[in-house]
Amino acid sequence: DGHGYWLLGADGGVFSFGDAGFYGSPQSTGFGQAVATLLATPDGKGYMAIPAFGDAPLTEGDATLPADRHGGPMALNTLVAGGAITADARGFWEVGTEGGVFAFGDAGFYGSLPGVGTEPAAPIIGMARTADGRGYLLLGADGGIFTFGDAHFYGSAGGSGLPW
Repeated sequence: DGHGYWLLGADGGVFSFGDAGFYGSPQSTGFGQAVATLLATPDGKGYMAIPAFGDAPLTEGDATLPADRHGGPMALNTLVAGGAITADARGFWEVGTEGGVFAFGDAGFYGSLPGVGTEPAAPIIGMARTADGRGYLLLGADGGIFTFGDAHFYGSAGGSGLPW
């Protein structure tokens, strides 16, 4: 509703402000791994910080676990830098700093930077899904934008000299 928000600490602590509810945090569960991103459910009554809290369903798979959606071992060559949750909260994407995208649950895979042979000039630091969930945008630390699926490219600040 725009009257609250969550902040995720580097140690996995979740802090709620305004009318954003607190549903737990990885830090309090002894999760023991760094958490890179917090994904709010569409109704704002839960969030996913791997593992899930509040009304966020724990969907199959997670890039921090040892299996991909086909049951094979998952080998990450990078840190998870961000993610996005699907509109129905039954899936999510995670993106690594090198631009590799991992899709879980009902999240569609629409490509990633290593898959198209592109190496970003600066680390990828975040992502956002399109309104219909049939695409996503990746954000580079230098302001570069990379689009996949039905995401439209309208320009970026990549190469503009932004420090990272």
